[in-house]
Parts: sequence; C-alpha cells; structure tokens
Amino acid sequence: TQPEVGLVAQLLSADGQELRELLDELRATSPLVRWRLVTFGDARNWSPEGPVLHRPLAVPERVSDFLDGHTAFEAALFEGVARLHDPARATPVPASVHASLARVLFGEGDRTLVVAGAALTGKTTAVVAAAAAHARYVLEVDLEQLALLDAPATRLADLEREAMLQDAVLLLRHAEILDDKHVELRRAVGRVVAERALPIALTTRVTEGTDVLRVAPGATIVALDLPTDEEQARLWQQALAAHATPSTAIAVDVTELLARYHLTPGDIFAGAAAAAADARRRAPDAAITADDLVRAVRGRLRHRLRDVADLMTTTLTWDDLVVRSDILDRVAELLSSIRHHRRVMDDWGFGKKLAYGRSLSALFSGPPGTGKTMVATLIAQELGLEIFRVDLSRVVSKWVGETEKNLGLAFDEAKRSQAVLLFDEADALFAKRTDVKSSNDRYANLEVNYLLQRLESYEGIVLLTTNNQSAIDDAFRRRLRFRIDFPAPDEEERDRLWRAMLPATAPVDADIDFAELGRRFEMTGGYIKNAVMRAAYLAAASEEQRISDQLLQHAAQLEWEDMGKLSMVSTS
Repeated sequence: TQPEVGLVAQLLSADGQELRELLDELRATSPLVRWRLVTFGDARNWSPEGPVLHRPLAVPERVSDFLDGHTAFEAALFEGVARLHDPARATPVPASVHASLARVLFGEGDRTLVVAGAALTGKTTAVVAAAAAHARYVLEVDLEQLALLDAPATRLADLEREAMLQDAVLLLRHAEILDDKHVELRRAVGRVVAERALPIALTTRVTEGTDVLRVAPGATIVALDLPTDEEQARLWQQALAAHATPSTAIAVDVTELLARYHLTPGDIFAGAAAAAADARRRAPDAAITADDLVRAVRGRLRHRLRDVADLMTTTLTWDDLVVRSDILDRVAELLSSIRHHRRVMDDWGFGKKLAYGRSLSALFSGPPGTGKTMVATLIAQELGLEIFRVDLSRVVSKWVGETEKNLGLAFDEAKRSQAVLLFDEADALFAKRTDVKSSNDRYANLEVNYLLQRLESYEGIVLLTTNNQSAIDDAFRRRLRFRIDFPAPDEEERDRLWRAMLPATAPVDADIDFAELGRRFEMTGGYIKNAVMRAAYLAAASEEQRISDQLLQHAAQLEWEDMGKLSMVSTS
C-alpha cells in the first residue's frame, strides 16, 4: 500500500551503480531528506530504527501540491503559527533602519540577524521592509505558538522548507523563549541557524543580556527603539498621503497624536488606513479628521492591551465625587504633575538627574467604596486618556515566568498607547516579600521583584488601589510618587452621598431625610450606592412607583445587615 525505499530504488535504477547513487540521495543529510521533500515511515515488522530499505517512502502532500502548480502559501496548513509577508505591501520604515538590516541579511558572509527591542517597536516591520528592498518575501514564524504544538522541531523543518519554496527570508519571532524549557525547539532553531541555507532573522524582546546568542553564535544584533517624534511625523505624512484623493486633500495636524501615542511604523500605516475607511463610511469623498485618527489608533492599541486588561469607562464627573477637600488637593497635585511631566523632565532637564524612577504613580488606599477606583477613572477622563484595569485572572499564571511575561505585556502596551494602567486590589500583586522557605516563596518573591523593576523603569501613569495598605511591600510604597488615603466618609459626607446617588430624573419624594440616613448608617459610598439601587428597584415594583424615605430606610437597613452589622445607631 505504500512503497518502501528498497522497492523504489530497484524501480528507478538500472544497475548497481545507479542503485548506490539513489540510496545516497536518501541519506539523512541529503537535500531530499534534509528539506523533507521525501519522508520515511516506520519499517514494518522492524523497530523504528530498522533498515532504511524497509522503511515506507512518501512525498508530503504540500510538496506534491507545489509540484502540481499550487505554489501559493496557505497559512491554514501551519496552524496559525506562520504568515507570509508580500514585499509589495511592506510598510515604509526609516531608510537607515532597513538598510542596516538588509546589509546583514543579504550582504557577504553567513551572518544571522537578531533584531532586539521592546514589545511592538516594529521589529517585524523593519525586517519585512529590509527584505522588500531586495524583492524578497518574509515567512514569519511565531516561536511562542510553535512551541505549543506537538513535534515543534518537525513543524519548524516544514516551515523552513516552505521558506525555501517561497524564496523567502525566514523570520523567527519571540526568540527569547528558546530557554531550557524548550530544549527540542532550541536545538532545531540552532541547526537552522548553523546551516543558514537561506536568509534568517530572529527577533527578541530582550535587549540586554539576550540568551539568543546561545542559539545564534556570531549573529549581528541590531537594537530598535520606537521612532522619534520627527520620524513618526514623516511616517504619518506618508501614510495619510497614500489615502488622499484629488477631491479630499488631507491636512490633519498630528501634533496631538505625537504627544499622546508612541507608535511603530506598522501602527501608523494601519491607523491611517482604518481612519480612511471610517471617513469613507461617512461619505465617499469625506476627508480624514483628527478624530478619525484618534479612534483608529485607540482601537488598534486597545485590542492588544485587552489580552491582559479591561477598558474602564465612566459617565460620572467630578461633581459626583464626594470626598474631603484635602483629598481633592492631593488629586489636583497628581493631575498637575501628569500634565507638566514632559516640561519638567525634558525641557527643564530633571530627567537627566533621574536615571530611573520616572513613573507617575499613585497609591489610593482606604476602605471599600470610598471612591478610589472612581477617582482613577476620573483622572483618565480629565486627561483624555484611556484607563485599563489589569485583570489578575489573565495575568497571574501557575507556570513559572508566565506572570512576569503577562505583566511585561501590560506595561509595554500601556506605555505605547499612553494609557493609564490601574492595578485594582493591588495588595494581591504588590504584597510584601516573605522569607524563602519553599520554592513557592522563591517564585512569589520573583514576581514582586520583577514588578519593582518594571515600576522603577516605567515612564507612564500607574495607579494602584488597595483596601489593605499595610500588605503592600515597603519597597513599592517608597517608589510611588503619590500616596492618597481615602478615609470613610463622615456624617456630613454621607448626607451628600445619599443626595448625589439619586438621579434628577428619578421619581423621589420631597420629604426624604438625608441627614438622618447619613447619621444612622455609617456606610461608604459604595454601600450607599447599593442601598439606593435597592430602593429604586423596590420602588419600581411598588404601586406608588416613587422612591420614598421609608423605602430608602428599609434598603439601607438591608444593606447594613448584608455588611454584617447587626446593630445600628439609635434613631433617638
């Protein structure tokens, strides 16, 4: 049912000399076998390492399809771990960048290229642009995804063959994962790099002390940073000009975008295309506006950050906030520091005095329901920024190193999108380090140490909230620029909270005694909100369809009991 090597060799050879030559072409190091143009099965009635003459011989379906004229790349065949970049669709990058990469990829000598840089600094985009200058395709392989598949070394060999068939540069992304946990894949990549039968590039997020050189000794490392403001401005001009028409000359001031977002070339061109599509939906000849660009950029960045965090929005305003005046003063100081951060650090030169610790960070502490999260969302709203709350369920992992990787993604994405990063219930992550008595303690401390390093080097806005400030590691508290305590509201503030929670459009009786509610029930704003909502639903189910003082008192009593309070202040 399947021919063995011996049968094929006899059919294709006329004499003993031809037989020996043919068998030489089927050795493990021959091109046919090395590139998996033919594959061997297990010899029937023999051990897996039986004589090669008795092993079934096959041509992979992908190879036979290619020979039959089906040469187009099909990503579905490779389970989503690879994609092919067309040189005709390459995103322009600064000439100095792609020229330096092209010299390594296509210059004399067998030099492997390693492109290092933080997440989404445009490493893949730069490699694709360098290959496009030589009219070469790029086959991009995600090593993180490849490592999750069965037999990753065999899959890599198939992808290497595909790069050969497509005459493409082989790009291996996320080379930082090639550690001792992925020995088989690391050895396979090392073999591919050592042979260098085609141009090879690797990318890594690790910019210093990279371990990739173990896999690619002698490789040329090129470090990439985000484009400067001037480079980004030129890229925006190119990207917008590509979507201009005679009837819609585009003249958009991108100054605001440059101040708020640090984007890669790929993000800029994709954002311009998305903004143009939005404009065309309004009208065929509609011009691209600044709002179109902001929405497009936000949508692109938000999609990636949502892997580890949730976007938070609010319809509340500062008028809805009921806190003491000294807290408002501290919040105003925080807002002022954020607004004038660039002037103080860059224009006035204070940034040169601070090699690290430049983050705009604040810790909001206090009992539940005192307005900590609300203030965080109002700060983002005031600054015109988006705020993302880190989702602990998607960040914390039982696998060693995965939590740090997810946290790194959150910090990197928030920095690029100029979003506010919120760690709600921060004591779960920023807890005090413990004495190492077991391996669990050691790895827990590693996560805290990693957070300390990232917070120290981060230059964005980070807000933390906690109900238990004493559980926060002292090293974190020292690094936080602002520490604002939100105490439980006093009687007068509770009176104001009860009033503020009732919308002007709600049917409310005029004789409600808010002062009595504030005196009787020592609740924070969160519990008062719950009580008001209870009263509203009770009123909606009643015949009167109105929120009365009696309903509010009853709802407050129910909430009081749910809080575990079995007694309350006397009404006399």
